[in-house]
Amino acid sequence: MLDFVCLNDSFFGVDFSRPDDTSIRCILFDMNSIWVEQMPITALIEREHKRNPIISCSEEIVDSTLFAKPATLYTLERGNGAERDRPVKLAAKYYVDGMPVTFGFELRFGTPHQLSEHVTIPLWRAVLLLEAQNHSLKQMLASKDAELEQYRIEGAILKRTTLQTPVFNEELFEKQFVDQGGAGKIMGLLARDQRQRTDLMRAVSFVDPASSVTGTETTTTSAQPGVACSSGNNISPRTGAIKRKNKRWHPSFSKPRNRSLPSTPNPSFWWPEDGD
Repeated sequence: MLDFVCLNDSFFGVDFSRPDDTSIRCILFDMNSIWVEQMPITALIEREHKRNPIISCSEEIVDSTLFAKPATLYTLERGNGAERDRPVKLAAKYYVDGMPVTFGFELRFGTPHQLSEHVTIPLWRAVLLLEAQNHSLKQMLASKDAELEQYRIEGAILKRTTLQTPVFNEELFEKQFVDQGGAGKIMGLLARDQRQRTDLMRAVSFVDPASSVTGTETTTTSAQPGVACSSGNNISPRTGAIKRKNKRWHPSFSKPRNRSLPSTPNPSFWWPEDGD
């Protein structure tokens, strides 16, 4: 369960998830750092029993609180010492049938890989997804305008004039949204620079949802010299990606490969082909 909260006058993301059937992972992050604790669910329940023996905590309560809804109250305590060494204590308080239940976590400063896996890569995937949705919606609006214009040419008349809308103007549409911190430059770059978009898709293992419209599986290609595309596949003019025919692909993110990401940002980073 992901939540965004203000703790001690700072904003954080809090996420509780199941890395497997028996464990729980608590992640606390801001735009610079990440703190993590992973433990068996039974150990978390035992920790709550020691803190408050009156409450009969169980895995069902964990499922209905931490994994299902935001906490009623979060509290954050930082220990002494260097930032990377001092523990961070996070408490999440819920009410179950009117009774307070508080789960406590002792988080440790995360690695650059964890920050990339849980924050940076999901954010870049969200950017790519929004850009793909934006592009598709603009195409749909242009097609609808062409369809309506053809109706008018063929003699159709709209009697309820209050429903009439102007032709979609992409330039005016873009001007309605103020560019904040260069976000518009990033979206514009992804829209016009096919190679850079393809490289970014490959770096974050992103599957373009547009591929599901035609029933094809889209795998991003590498801009790295010497890596050839498989024969018999077509290259998407929209993304520069390989389109493999006769395969359905769900419009979602692909699972990241089990490879380590670089600890520092590298815009030219690419996934090597299997066997490299």
